[in-house]
Amino acid sequence: MIVYTATTYGVTARVWPVYLDDPSSFMDMEFAFSYAIHLYNRGHEDLELIRKRFTIKEATGRLQATEGDDLGKRPIIPAGRKHVLDERCTVSSFDAVVEGNYLAQRPNGERVRIALPSFPLHAAAN
Repeated sequence: MIVYTATTYGVTARVWPVYLDDPSSFMDMEFAFSYAIHLYNRGHEDLELIRKRFTIKEATGRLQATEGDDLGKRPIIPAGRKHVLDERCTVSSFDAVVEGNYLAQRPNGERVRIALPSFPLHAAAN
């Protein structure tokens, strides 16, 4: 399994995308994916996740944008620890690329955007 990695503001983001055979449907051109996102806080301060923003660019030219604060109780990633998030999406082409970030806040109120690595989605790529 391929891992995609990016580091910003002392946080390393690692993403593992996985194609989901079920509920995908080749006949209906619906391809489902899950991706685990591990955020490692390598800094000296705790970080509170506030919002997320994802963009999925499909090979067909279709663009999906997701933004929101549906992270639950605003997870806090203590300094030196990691937090795991599970995301899902469905696309209508065999290939797509995901880009995104999380807005995080430090204890002093400063906000930073934690970038995710850009990563591909390939139908039936398990």
